[in-house]
Amino acid sequence: METPLSIIIPIYNVEPYLDRCLISVERAVRQAGTDAVEILLIDDGSTDRSGRIAERHAARCACMRVLHQRNAGVAAARNAGLSEASGNWLYFMDSDDWIDADGVRLLLAAAAGTERADIILFDAWQDTGKREVPWEHFREEAVWSTRKQLNRLQRGVLYYPMAYPETGVPLAAPWDKLYRRDFILANGLRFREELRVLDDMVFNMESIGRAERVVYVKQKIYHYRKVEGSVTNAYRADRVEQDRAVWRYIGAYMRGQAALHRWDGEARAAFLQAFYCRIIRSFAICCRLNFYHVENPKSRRERQAYVKEVLRGRPYRTAFGRVRLRNAEWRLKPVILLVRCGLYRGLYPLYLAERIRSRIQDLRRSSEWRLRSQGSRRRG
Repeated sequence: METPLSIIIPIYNVEPYLDRCLISVERAVRQAGTDAVEILLIDDGSTDRSGRIAERHAARCACMRVLHQRNAGVAAARNAGLSEASGNWLYFMDSDDWIDADGVRLLLAAAAGTERADIILFDAWQDTGKREVPWEHFREEAVWSTRKQLNRLQRGVLYYPMAYPETGVPLAAPWDKLYRRDFILANGLRFREELRVLDDMVFNMESIGRAERVVYVKQKIYHYRKVEGSVTNAYRADRVEQDRAVWRYIGAYMRGQAALHRWDGEARAAFLQAFYCRIIRSFAICCRLNFYHVENPKSRRERQAYVKEVLRGRPYRTAFGRVRLRNAEWRLKPVILLVRCGLYRGLYPLYLAERIRSRIQDLRRSSEWRLRSQGSRRRG
């Protein structure tokens, strides 16, 4: 029997969250009314009870299968699932999140009802631990099928504020997308295992770079958990070096695109500006995850010296020097100006102000959504 959908879930030390994730998938499959769905659980060498929890769920769910491997990182786990998958469409979940009860039905409906798309983009919910806020990419459904449109979408994966300033939601995650399997295989697309961060951004950047048709379906199918202790929020002493590996890879990718004449001059210049903005944005993230993180054992003087060393090295010096200020989101403009003026000590108070601003923004978004929901219930 043909398998229309493969759901791939990499698992590593997520014991507190895994039951909820897998129960949500089982429920969504039941609600879709089909067992022609393949669920691949890739245990990436978990040292807690995650592997046993996965086995327990697979024992009671016929469409669920567990693969165990030595710890090699989330990119390797996703690739292992990709190699094993037999579905016409591929969907990647994170094991500390969960899918909506209607999620599988909506995925199957989109796959069946969308005309020859290579990638289908969806909306989601973001769970902050206290409330859920909408994760909405655009106001209206859309189709990207011309090279110019797809080039812009590709830049949006790298740095969405430059390509789509109207949206406040990144385009880099794999869990808000459905991928046609034969498109992925035909183009040899894989998650880059040598990258320890941003491998999902790079995968989507390369995938959309090869796509001929991407469709946006305005449905929320996923619940993304914002976990403070996750890889994306935890202290990383080597975060700058991990980022540099990504910049080297993207630099080589850009040279390859130019050599193959896949970009005209305008597209290349725009992508380069998006690249500079992304480097600067990641530098700002390093302020939170490295330079000024509470777990950083260095003294204030040592931290400041390291910040200066990073900014004077490549590719940061190039990015800060060549980025056009108008292309950067407004909250990065003060960072750029401080660095260009050599006022590195001003970065710490700016970081503190950004933390406060981000918290206020989260509260405002959740309040606005709560008011909208209450208004909808009254009208109903």
